[in-house]
Amino acid sequence: MAPPPAQFGDIAAYAHNIMEAEDVYNKVFGMGLYHSRDLGFVPTVIDIGAHIGMFTLYIKNKYPHARILAFEPAPQTFETLSKNLDFHFHSDVEVHNVALGSEEGTQTLTHFKLAPYYSTLYEKTWEELCDLMGAGAARQTCDHRDENVSEVDVPVQRLSHFLHNDPSITRIDLLKMNVDGEIDILRGVDDEHWDMLRRVEIKVFSKDPEAPAEIEQFLRSKEFDVLITEDDRDHDIFIIRAIRLDVQNSSWSE
Repeated sequence: MAPPPAQFGDIAAYAHNIMEAEDVYNKVFGMGLYHSRDLGFVPTVIDIGAHIGMFTLYIKNKYPHARILAFEPAPQTFETLSKNLDFHFHSDVEVHNVALGSEEGTQTLTHFKLAPYYSTLYEKTWEELCDLMGAGAARQTCDHRDENVSEVDVPVQRLSHFLHNDPSITRIDLLKMNVDGEIDILRGVDDEHWDMLRRVEIKVFSKDPEAPAEIEQFLRSKEFDVLITEDDRDHDIFIIRAIRLDVQNSSWSE
């Protein structure tokens, strides 16, 4: 018999790793990691790196009529994401079991059974990954590598592929991203679709403090104002917030 959903504050959700999911819940619901005020009555939101769905559930709690496109490439995590959306009766959320990138293709995903949040398409040294996971249950992945790590090929598609296929999307109020390969995903958006975007929120992990600069430069080239903040608790984490210059009446605190 499958275990019931766990309780995270006021939210019940299925999770592979309770400690990991609780950390994500606290950052999204408690700390307000992603700014999401004043998105309108029926906002369109894109959730890239949806994981088990905490951010999507957060948006649906705040904006019940929101239209959401959620992307999660890891098959097992995608299954949990779908279960959570079904559990909360959010059948209107459009979910895609694909990775996003600059061009269509296939890539190998390194999947961590005990720490799916850290699964990645991009090559990292084992030391980098273990340092990223830190302590707690996720650390077991490092201590028992052969048992908890697998590789799976996943399809990669450009974000504009989905936007071209749905002409009813004429405005994107928020694009949230929490995945590796941020700049590749941004390059997978055609100019005509950049004109639809109002806000972008990206969580970046890097030991190089200059790493967010390439993303900042790219976003500024698309006529966005950009603010980069460093996580007070983890100096390897940066939050990049971008607002279109023509909607700058919106404050950064929104």
